[in-house]
Amino acid sequence: MRDARKAARRRAGLRPGRPWNGLLAKFLVLLTPVFLVLAIPGIGFLIHYELSVDRESLAARIGNGAARAAIALARHDPERNPRLARDFLAPLAADRAFLCAELRAGDRVVAAQPPRQGCKTLTAGHTLALPIGEDGRLTLVMRFSDAELKKAEELQSLVSYSVVGIAFLVALLASFVGFRLIVTRPLRLLTESIRHTAETGERQPIDLDTRDELGMVIAAYNEMLARDGERERALKIANAKLRDSQSELAHLNKALERRVAERTGALETEKLRAETANHAKSQFLANMSHELRTPLNAIIGFSEIMGKEMFGPLGNPRYRAYVSDINLSGEHLFHLINDILDLSKIEAGRIELKEEVIDFAEIAASALRIVSERAEAADLTLDNQLDPDLVRIRGDRVKLKQILVNLLGNAIKFTDPGGSVTIRAWSPDRGGLVFQVIDTGIGIAPEDIATAMARFGQIDGALSRRRAGTGLGLPLSQALAEAHGGSLELQSRPGFGTTVTVCLPEARAEAAGGVEKRAALARE
Repeated sequence: MRDARKAARRRAGLRPGRPWNGLLAKFLVLLTPVFLVLAIPGIGFLIHYELSVDRESLAARIGNGAARAAIALARHDPERNPRLARDFLAPLAADRAFLCAELRAGDRVVAAQPPRQGCKTLTAGHTLALPIGEDGRLTLVMRFSDAELKKAEELQSLVSYSVVGIAFLVALLASFVGFRLIVTRPLRLLTESIRHTAETGERQPIDLDTRDELGMVIAAYNEMLARDGERERALKIANAKLRDSQSELAHLNKALERRVAERTGALETEKLRAETANHAKSQFLANMSHELRTPLNAIIGFSEIMGKEMFGPLGNPRYRAYVSDINLSGEHLFHLINDILDLSKIEAGRIELKEEVIDFAEIAASALRIVSERAEAADLTLDNQLDPDLVRIRGDRVKLKQILVNLLGNAIKFTDPGGSVTIRAWSPDRGGLVFQVIDTGIGIAPEDIATAMARFGQIDGALSRRRAGTGLGLPLSQALAEAHGGSLELQSRPGFGTTVTVCLPEARAEAAGGVEKRAALARE
């Protein structure tokens, strides 16, 4: 059984129990000095007290005997009758502590006990001297021994230490038995329960009900086991629900993946169809540019001839107004179709740049002349702020002019009377060309800039809806700038106007070192 416990302790990671290492040994090590510290002074005090009592008893006994003898001797004349004096001294010898006695008259011994010996040869013991009579001429000298006190002291010490030893052994036995019952047994039950739980995983409550501290520990341990059991049951239920949820989730995931795959396939098909239709549309518009422009040119040309009455009068004056409306509508439709066709060509990848070396100042002046009538009609001021040291650039003259005209037209359209439209241009230190169109118009909110840059984008607002337009000016200008390798950026704030910045790359420069820069870029 003991070997089984040791093996169980080793499996549980516990050291084998050693008696001198246990709580009982520690308890006794603490208890023993305390017991001895308290017991030894008590024993000494008890012995001292008993001895003092014996001394007083001895002194009283010897004193009483000597006093009786002294009284008897005082009533007679011992010098005349020494024999009578010896008789009075004889009862003193009956005491076991008596050694000798002498009745002295000065230095002369009148009577002695033992007879003829007295106290001549005795030096041990204690001496008691009593005067006899009122004159004190005679003195009773008595010597007695304290040997019985020593024997009594030895006996008292033996008895006291024996009692203390027996009491100590009884206390040790009681402590051992009590400790085993009160402390060791609950701890053993607690250790066995912990070991059983650790080895088997089965919770084993302790069937012990005590009201002391160990009982509180065991009650807390049992409560902990109960709570762990409840948590384990709840965890098992949660795990079961989780497994069911995972199974259901896996089923839903499979169904979702299947639906996503189906939807993705459908979207890819729709995307392919849309891309095909968009490409077909772009191809159609690009191919139809001649067919659309030819009748519009005829309408515009014939309406101009009729308006100028080149071949004779029209007759009714109302015809002249109708012809003017036809001409204006045709020109508007012509510009609209041109924008749509240009965007379609860009989308179809069929745009072609007719590059040549261009003086940007000439393009700017030409664009300002085109929009000057509209600016004057809108009561706006046109301001030309071009840097005189602009580099010449290589690009498509028509496309760059179209960018400027679109930007200037937008600025005029969205600027209230009394405002201004400014065109600026300069060559950065790194080369290339930057030009801006700045107006003091109604402006655009930051969140609406993306809509304004989108194709056919129309900002939802009362001011913008009063201006006619298709929303192609900005996106077409951006596409034409990007076709030259540049970029277009729009900055605006409602009520403070709009600034559109177009940057053409350094590789487009043809003066002030532009050719060399383009060659260096080509080599890199």
